Amino acid sequence: MAERTEWTLSIEGMTCHHCEMTVDKAISAVPGVVESHASHEAGEARVVIEGDVDEKALADAVEARGYHVTGQAAAAG
Repeated sequence: MAERTEWTLSIEGMTCHHCEMTVDKAISAVPGVVESHASHEAGEARVVIEGDVDEKALADAVEARGYHVTGQAAAAG
């Protein structure tokens, strides 16, 4: 089983629960993502990944939905 890691993405543009669902759906479609929990109030999404995930693919998925990734921090799995 591949190692799981949690990343936190800072995201601008989310204003409601619908935005959170849109971001979660976009992030969850990226290969290697196990789960995503976006919060418009915190302006971030906590993402659990397994194995290697392309950081640019995560940002591209979010930005394709009209939001902007402003930063990322990885936490040990």
